[in-house]
Amino acid sequence: GAISTNTEWSGEVLLIDDVYIEHGITLTLKSGASINADIYSIIVNGTLAGTNAALLSTSTSDAGNHTSNIGQWKGIEVNLGGDINLTNVDISNAKSGLMIHGSATLDSVSITDSFIGIDVDGTASMDDITCQNLYFECLRVSGVVDVDGLIATAVAGGITSSGDLDIANVSIDDAGTAISI
Repeated sequence: GAISTNTEWSGEVLLIDDVYIEHGITLTLKSGASINADIYSIIVNGTLAGTNAALLSTSTSDAGNHTSNIGQWKGIEVNLGGDINLTNVDISNAKSGLMIHGSATLDSVSITDSFIGIDVDGTASMDDITCQNLYFECLRVSGVVDVDGLIATAVAGGITSSGDLDIANVSIDDAGTAISI
């Protein structure tokens, strides 16, 4: 559903549909918020701000002889004109943790047990990003990105860039391809 007034989420929140943050509106994830996205996504046309929060899915799928919750929810999509500001936020079990077509400021964001970590064709400033157990890349860049601190472990690809990437303090372990530029 649409969020059309400034809103704060705290405690445990279960999504029952895709969430659209309208232009000019802010959704704030309060400290300690735990968002169970189930199979849905958060689409940001306005602003998403969060500190000390978690976004995940507890849904599972039957993958033959075992169940899995990797890639169960679509992730957070920041559209052109949208903005996110996340500090100490954990994202897990997403198809794409963050798809940034607009702008983003990320500090101490962790993405685990997902297909893709962060895909940026907009602009982003990132500090202390952690990716672990990703089927594909930790960071895909076709836009403009400044990163100071990135740790990627057990990922198919650490960083893929065809955009403008300024990066320092990187550690990539147990990756098929560490960096592709």
